[in-house]
Amino acid sequence: MLLDEYGVESWHRARDRVHLAALKLAAGSVERLRSQVEEAKRDYRDVVGPAEYPGYMRRWFRIQGLPPEEQQQIIGADWCQYQEWLAKS
Repeated sequence: MLLDEYGVESWHRARDRVHLAALKLAAGSVERLRSQVEEAKRDYRDVVGPAEYPGYMRRWFRIQGLPPEEQQQIIGADWCQYQEWLAKS
């Protein structure tokens, strides 16, 4: 299975979390899933971040310049979208 390619090496972290993130980002495409797994093998954060915190990641370079309340709002919205995706899956 394609997902089983991630999690076999000692440096592969958060196996289940990465698998969920890769599935979310792939959105049903086998090719995108393959790409996400390959990306995770290089750096799992490049898959987990965009899946779990897409709004935060889009603002990555400007996030520290935002007021703390706005940062928390973005993180909260990201968490809600991820929970909704999990509930549908």
